[in-house]
Amino acid sequence: MVLVAVSNLAPGQPLQPEMFKLEKMDADKVNNSYLLESTSLTGLELLRSLRAGEPVRNVDVRPAIMVKKGELVQLTVGKPGEFQISARLEAMQDGRLGEQIKLRNAESGRVLSGVVTGKGLVNGT
Repeated sequence: MVLVAVSNLAPGQPLQPEMFKLEKMDADKVNNSYLLESTSLTGLELLRSLRAGEPVRNVDVRPAIMVKKGELVQLTVGKPGEFQISARLEAMQDGRLGEQIKLRNAESGRVLSGVVTGKGLVNGT
């Protein structure tokens, strides 16, 4: 069983599990390049168009941009349950999940960096 698109999908489109369904494929054609679980799609975007019924492969997806240049994001520094501090800073570059990006404090002008952890969320380094 492999994941196939339920409808036509465009490049750059953020993926959601409901956009795909599982379909049987000949066992000799299935390999590690095909995605087999819809739960693995969250946080990914398409690199190319997919037609309805077409299987999605690892090379067809990449992590989606979670932070866009110029938007305000929440930077969190510290450990949950111990000491944490959060601030709203301006992203100086786009960022995908797990990427380190630069942020600017609008009040002080200071530039900081952090790792993108989700949509509009960054952890301080």
